[in-house]
Formats: sequence, structure tokens, C-alpha cells
Amino acid sequence: MVVRKRLLHAQVLAVAMEDLCRAREACIKVRADAPIGGPHYRAAYGVMQAIDGFAEVVTGDRAHFHARLCSPPGPSSP
Repeated sequence: MVVRKRLLHAQVLAVAMEDLCRAREACIKVRADAPIGGPHYRAAYGVMQAIDGFAEVVTGDRAHFHARLCSPPGPSSP
């Protein structure tokens, strides 16, 4: 049996972090509109907790995405 080591490249992690930032923002929007304590509210919270856990593994900071924008506001540069 051949044992292969799997390597996780920094570029893959960077892309994942950007995508998870946008997903966390979507969860915040869901929680803002959903009835407090309802199933959607609780599910979005669970997803946010998982994203924060992933951020902690990658960056060492569970609050990495808290109160941050994924990209600067305004139109994107050409």
C-alpha cells in the first residue's frame, strides 16, 4: 500500500477564506431577516460558528472575519 501525503497549498486556503468570508456575510444577512430563534436563524449561526472555527485553524484567530468587509466598498478596479 502506498501512502501519499496530502498538501494544502496557501493559494487554496486564500481562495477558501475569501469564499467563506462572503458566506459568513450571507449568514449575517439571513440572521438579520429571520425571526430570532427560528430554524433559519439557528442554522445560519451554526454555519457562522463552523466558518469561525475554520478561520481559527487557518489564521489562529477565531474572530478573523468579525466586523470586516471581504473587499473594499465601491466599484472594483479595472
